[in-house]
Amino acid sequence: MLCGLITSFIAQRTCLESIVSAVFVHSYAAEEYVRSNSSYSMLASDLISYIDMVLRKYNEKEHI
Repeated sequence: MLCGLITSFIAQRTCLESIVSAVFVHSYAAEEYVRSNSSYSMLASDLISYIDMVLRKYNEKEHI
């Protein structure tokens, strides 16, 4: 999951910004998942909707 995020961000930014952005989005999505679910049963596929949520939150703040 994280590798895919890094790759998609690299296509849009420089490498260092991409890695930092991907790690932030991935970890924030995992934190959001754990708040409403158990971390013991978390799968990579569980993060997809949370990654979308994090990206939407970030984009909304950027446009304000």
